[in-house]
Amino acid sequence: FQHHPHSLEWGPMHWGHATSRDLISWEERPIALYPDELGTIFSGSAAITDDGKIVAAFTHHGEGGEAQSLAFSSDGGR
Repeated sequence: FQHHPHSLEWGPMHWGHATSRDLISWEERPIALYPDELGTIFSGSAAITDDGKIVAAFTHHGEGGEAQSLAFSSDGGR
């Protein structure tokens, strides 16, 4: 999920991370993606590959405009 963890006001967007076994009860996890030199982290989606890796496609929003980016996790998102 997209959020600014340091304020209730609009600010540098991060990707939050929550997990659920039943889609009713959720456990919030550490931030999944932080803003970087390309900009803040806007909406996107993620999928698990056949070999158990997670790939996330998301929008970076920076001074140069917006760009599509990919991030990978080899530890199942933990």
